[in-house]
Amino acid sequence: MHLQIRDFYLLTALRAGRTIDGPGGVTGAADMQWRSDRAEFRRWAAGTTGFPFVDACMRELGATGWMSNRGRQNVASFLAKALRLDWRWGAELFECLLLDA
Repeated sequence: MHLQIRDFYLLTALRAGRTIDGPGGVTGAADMQWRSDRAEFRRWAAGTTGFPFVDACMRELGATGWMSNRGRQNVASFLAKALRLDWRWGAELFECLLLDA
């Protein structure tokens, strides 16, 4: 299953081309208004948001360099949907910390 997920995202990235790096990601939703709250981002990255599942996943990432696929999806969604912080900040952090990135 993990290979299917990897291949799906690879093909999605190939189809999206350069737009994948934009503020709207693969959806191209350029009208997305991201908040620029660096303190909130630091809390998310440190695992101190006050949301136990998100915090546990982010602490595991910081301590081990690993996080489950489900955890990755959930913390990324929390960053973008709940906190309204630019998903690219999270992508950059993941690339720095994940051992399998």
